[in-house]
Amino acid sequence: MSKQTQKEWRVAEATGFDGLKLNESAPIPEIGDKEVLVKFHGSSLNYRDLIIAKGMYPFPCKDNIVPASDGAGVVEAVGKHVHRFKKGDKVLTLFNQGHVAGSLDGYSLSTGVGGSIDGCLRQYGAYDEDGLVTMWVHRQLLILGAVELNR
Repeated sequence: MSKQTQKEWRVAEATGFDGLKLNESAPIPEIGDKEVLVKFHGSSLNYRDLIIAKGMYPFPCKDNIVPASDGAGVVEAVGKHVHRFKKGDKVLTLFNQGHVAGSLDGYSLSTGVGGSIDGCLRQYGAYDEDGLVTMWVHRQLLILGAVELNR
């Protein structure tokens, strides 16, 4: 991939959506051996994103986070040990990257996209292959009341 930078939004100040700052030349994440690089086509903003931006979220949250847990996109590249996805696959992000099944625990709560792990309000994101699911074949990359990322 020749492109080196992307547009991304970050929660720079915990003052609400006014605290979101756009960086038009953020680096595109590099992927590890089990990671997938996703080119996002859309992301929705939820109430959770508002309370994170206001500094009111009761669960782990890192400073200067890229918000938005819900993202839809296309696989741009895969790490050498990724087996579930290939370039061109349509994917969706999982809310808690470390939650596979059962009750939530401290670890899974610390893997929230858009809270502890950089979210989807950007053009590209890198996620563990287990933190993504395949989009149904008959679904399209629609932006329904969401934020368009590739303008």
